[in-house]
Amino acid sequence: MSHTTTTDALRGGSARTTTSAPIYLTTEMLAERWEVSPGTLANWRARGTGPTYCKIGNSVRYALADVEQYETAGRTQAVA
Repeated sequence: MSHTTTTDALRGGSARTTTSAPIYLTTEMLAERWEVSPGTLANWRARGTGPTYCKIGNSVRYALADVEQYETAGRTQAVA
């Protein structure tokens, strides 16, 4: 079984681990993945748009599975 790293997850690769623990991205990690500013993600959270997130203490985290689902839902087919 091949293993990928969180860095691979940032680039859009699938992340597989030997445990069933979910992988969480920080705001900065997701901003890097999507090439947007952390402020953009904060604005989306304030407006109730963007991917689902959770707060752990004072930290915002995005479950990689939720991010991937949001990316898939945002795909569109080009119309000729």
